[in-house]
Amino acid sequence: MSFQLFEGVVVPTHRGAIPGSVAMMLHLKVEHHWSKIDGRPILSSAHLQARARACRELMEQGLFPPFLKSLNLVIGEVRDPHSLAALIRHLEGYLQEVHQSSYVEIPDELWTRFQKPIDQSTVWSDRDIEEDGPIVLGLDQMKPIYLQAVSRLTQFKFRFELALGKDKEARQQPYLIKDILDPIEGYLADANHVEIETPALWGKNPWGQSLSNLFEGPLELDAEGQRHLQRGKVASPFATLRAAVDEIVYWVHLHEPA
Repeated sequence: MSFQLFEGVVVPTHRGAIPGSVAMMLHLKVEHHWSKIDGRPILSSAHLQARARACRELMEQGLFPPFLKSLNLVIGEVRDPHSLAALIRHLEGYLQEVHQSSYVEIPDELWTRFQKPIDQSTVWSDRDIEEDGPIVLGLDQMKPIYLQAVSRLTQFKFRFELALGKDKEARQQPYLIKDILDPIEGYLADANHVEIETPALWGKNPWGQSLSNLFEGPLELDAEGQRHLQRGKVASPFATLRAAVDEIVYWVHLHEPA
């Protein structure tokens, strides 16, 4: 069994990645256990799904129960289902259930694996560094579970392509991600195998002129724009606003650099 970490790089495991339906069953099992001990009704389906998403986010950020407990935070009472203490206890119980199952949680597996010494069994790859070039990464790999792996896999070359600029003008652009480049460069300060680039042509904003007067006066669009946004066929002015936002999204994706 294995799962893909980066393009051409897989993590071998003896167990498969846990399916979403199985994960929810384990979350429900943990909730049944603690609700019985706490003497309270079981959480609603919506609440339990929200808790499962919160657990997933904590894991992807590398915030596992032992570390969270070490922070000496005010986390509330475990019997309060809305407290951080209850969430940590739930995540701890959920991971115990996963470890006893025939599956792995990918964030948990990655975090644990890359805190150990790296050897040939850590990852498998058929990439040729010279022929295939660096592994290109984006925003999806900015999470700590991936950054930790990037920092340890020094046998590969990596290149982050991010909508960031190191110059002052680029940092002032409203649609660029701010205050993230410096922390990432700091995290990977000693990683000579990692480059950080801004995609070519990013920040040119070719659609800006078309959008500057979108909500001033009559809506004027060319034939192509009329096909995507027809003001006379929407139910209300508010619906027009939603449709205009959809048009903006269309323009942005149409002119994004590949």
